[in-house]
Amino acid sequence: DTVAVWSSVRMHKRLLNLLAFLRPDPASAICAPRCTESVLSASADGFSCGDRIRWVIANLGLPEAEACDQVGLEFLAVCGPCRPSAPAPSAIVPTGTFVAPPGGRSAGYCRSAGRSKYETAAWLGTRKGCEAECFARSACLAYEWGSAGGYTRCELHSEPVTHVAPAPGGGVHCLARTTATAPATPPSPAATATAVATAAAAAAA
Repeated sequence: DTVAVWSSVRMHKRLLNLLAFLRPDPASAICAPRCTESVLSASADGFSCGDRIRWVIANLGLPEAEACDQVGLEFLAVCGPCRPSAPAPSAIVPTGTFVAPPGGRSAGYCRSAGRSKYETAAWLGTRKGCEAECFARSACLAYEWGSAGGYTRCELHSEPVTHVAPAPGGGVHCLARTTATAPATPPSPAATATAVATAAAAAAA
């Protein structure tokens, strides 16, 4: 009898997973107003955003909102609008790009002058997702991504990276955020004239 009960429970769970996978795409109201049918059907590396969301729900057991957020982070360029917490497109302001830290080498571990401060984002399974998450956080100054033997790691660093330490076996990269500096505002004609007159008076004295 006990075996029959457990067999029934397992069958019930499998049925629920199957129904969760086959049901229609998650409602736009859950995945954020901008997660339209066109976004849900868009291809993200071979599978639609909707298919990926359903897979996460069925296989990882996440609520729809969290599944939308995870898929939206990993495939930000395509499924990003499905994130419930995603800012409106007009509010997204690029704040720089990512380049190799001082020294010009990106292969290795991110290291700071003092003790490195970082947060591990274990849910991000792709390098693009790791970079996108760092880009979205103003406090994130660099990210470290590693992948080896099916294991991935994403670190979001909040301290300036001063150098990169070698990683035995490779597979680890460190990229630092760089923000473009606005050109200096040229002095006004009046200020220039005043400076010239002051310099001339000093020279005459």
